Amino acid sequence: ALSGFLIASLFIVERHNTGRINLKRFWHRRFRRLGPALVPLFVIVTLYAVWSATAVEMNRMRGDGIATLLYSSNWWFIFSGVSYFEGFSAPSPFRHTWSLSIEEQFYLIVAVGFYFMFRKWGPDKKWYPHLMFGLAVLSALWMAFLARMSDLMAQGLWPLGIDPASLPSWAQTFFNFRAGNDPSRVYYGTDTRLQGSLVGVAMAFVVARLGQREFSQRTYEIMAFVGVGGLLLMFFGITGHGLTWIYYGAFFVADLLTAVAILAMLSPKRTLVGRALAWKPLVWIGVLSYSVYVLHWPIFVWLDNQTVLEIEGWAMVALKIGLAFIVAYLSYRFYENKIRIKGLPNGRQRLAMVVACVVVLGSFLTVTTSRAQSGEEAIALPTTPDGRIPVVMAGDSMPHTLVLHLNAAKADADAGIVLYPATTLGCGLTAGDSYLNGRLSERKETCLQWPDLWQRQVDRVNPAVSFMLAWGWDLYDRRIKDDNGEYVDLMVGTPEWAAYEGETIQRGIDILSSGGGKVVLLTMPCIDLEADTPQHTNEEVAEDHRVQAMNEVIRQKAAENAATTSVMDLNGLLCDGESYKARIDGELMSPDGIHPTPEGAKVIWNWMLPQLYDLMGIESKEDLDARLAEQKAADEQNEASDDGG
Repeated sequence: ALSGFLIASLFIVERHNTGRINLKRFWHRRFRRLGPALVPLFVIVTLYAVWSATAVEMNRMRGDGIATLLYSSNWWFIFSGVSYFEGFSAPSPFRHTWSLSIEEQFYLIVAVGFYFMFRKWGPDKKWYPHLMFGLAVLSALWMAFLARMSDLMAQGLWPLGIDPASLPSWAQTFFNFRAGNDPSRVYYGTDTRLQGSLVGVAMAFVVARLGQREFSQRTYEIMAFVGVGGLLLMFFGITGHGLTWIYYGAFFVADLLTAVAILAMLSPKRTLVGRALAWKPLVWIGVLSYSVYVLHWPIFVWLDNQTVLEIEGWAMVALKIGLAFIVAYLSYRFYENKIRIKGLPNGRQRLAMVVACVVVLGSFLTVTTSRAQSGEEAIALPTTPDGRIPVVMAGDSMPHTLVLHLNAAKADADAGIVLYPATTLGCGLTAGDSYLNGRLSERKETCLQWPDLWQRQVDRVNPAVSFMLAWGWDLYDRRIKDDNGEYVDLMVGTPEWAAYEGETIQRGIDILSSGGGKVVLLTMPCIDLEADTPQHTNEEVAEDHRVQAMNEVIRQKAAENAATTSVMDLNGLLCDGESYKARIDGELMSPDGIHPTPEGAKVIWNWMLPQLYDLMGIESKEDLDARLAEQKAADEQNEASDDGG
């Protein structure tokens, strides 16, 4: 609301004073104010990529960075499936730029809109505030509509009577025809978030029409109290009672309260709230706020992933905030503010700045590309250049989360292992559409690509061992096409289902063992429906007979491929009969009954590691180091013999 009010006020004043709107000058000013901070942002992210980022993060970071430069990261995140609320993946250091993208998109829309509106009808039409307020209401209603679509899908219902499976994938994403509890499409969307800026624009027209008309000081005080007090009340209401309700009008109410607070700040005499906000430390924070916002997130991500400093709790919070303000101050004081005030330099200075920007961007692209490729291609033999054993974790979001947590904690490195993911989030292995509460849910096209993904990773990494855990989505009843092109329903636990599932698992075993490595099938653990935020909305998949049927097929396929394949009983670790073990050794295993917490991942790893060593004929980390040293010495001797011969 504030940005909409300020930008609209600038246009209204410019039109009255000059009789025109200079779009070129407006966008130039916006760039001078907002653009320079992106350079230190990319510097920080590039340094993070060099020193701390994993190969998993590299694969995402390039696209995120390019989308950030194009101010389209919010839509990039929507259509690439990046959740704002996901707690199981390493967050992108660019994730916070979604709001900057919306802001720049708004500047483009409002500038062009005002230009043509004022050119055709002038700046003083009485219906302008009504139009802007009406558009804001439409945006709020659209947000509620999209949120409701996801709710209906979660209940197994077809929104508006439309079968989502009949729509292309992009339409399912845009209209939020996706089952689940993740509101990222609603949260990221320019179309859903414009309501705030449009309320601010409407307020600017109202203030322009009021002119010098003033309210009493008492009225201003009441407006300040209602606006700021209402926002604080909403904030504590949201944090105390969850987030679901905010998509059904709460955002719009917050925008209205912000508009009331803005109007109160226009008082000729400062209100009590205005005097509080004029406190010098708050003013200083306000001056730095944009720089802090742009630069804080990669710093936070970096500190979260580092393992050198043994700091946690409030000490880590203080370090994050303090470092973010220091970096933001240096950037603002010695770089951003000079460009904002003096403009872009001329001559050699401008050339030097362009070269510096190209170097920063080129370094980012080079580092993220080379680091990602080296993480995938550096292993031509069963060891990495630094003498670690490559191991692949193949499957869905469960092994994906496990790898991320273990990579971040360097748990695999400490064991002489390097873990590589071959994972597709939200996907099982079997083809066909799944039944969700009695309704068919179309399988995503990306879910069909797992064989190619697994084969590429095996070819690049040549793993000594590959783990396979991709059963959660295969617990759903499915509809497939048979050899005659007819649809057939496969119900979990039936012989037909077991045969079909077995064929799919066999394909995975063949791929993962194609490089000569061993394969380990992890049994499917039970699913905890008592977790605070369960991912699976279909209670049928938690039925114990489904889990048992899946594990029977897993054990059967391991027995049929005994020369290459074995089983590790993850179900036995995480479950006590049909009940999920919420804690093991005092550690919370999962926040949602499916994906491991960082602590839970370590518990699982400590259980897996001795079995992994045993599979490779290794007794301990010391034994591994000794064997690798012998292998290295033998390789060097062979090379010397070849050179001498």
